[in-house]
Amino acid sequence: MFTFDTSERLKETMAKRAKKEPVCLLALNKKMREIVFCDEKTVEHHADSSYGLAGLKHMRISSSFVLFFRVFQKERHVLFDGPAHHDKAFKQ
Repeated sequence: MFTFDTSERLKETMAKRAKKEPVCLLALNKKMREIVFCDEKTVEHHADSSYGLAGLKHMRISSSFVLFFRVFQKERHVLFDGPAHHDKAFKQ
């Protein structure tokens, strides 16, 4: 199990989603729990981002949103950066 923290951007997004789309917020929380309860090997299974997002990993929340996070293996800590629309995040 990892400890975790969330960025200010993610906190703002979660506050907005709680009012507008509670189902999306539930999916986001589920994915965050899934990552936090991983062990060292399974957390590395998530896809690495490249180019401008190098150093971050990502995981799909829904069909169009992606959750970005950074893993610190030595400290056993995960920093969640925030969700983004897939097309905007990967510039498609």
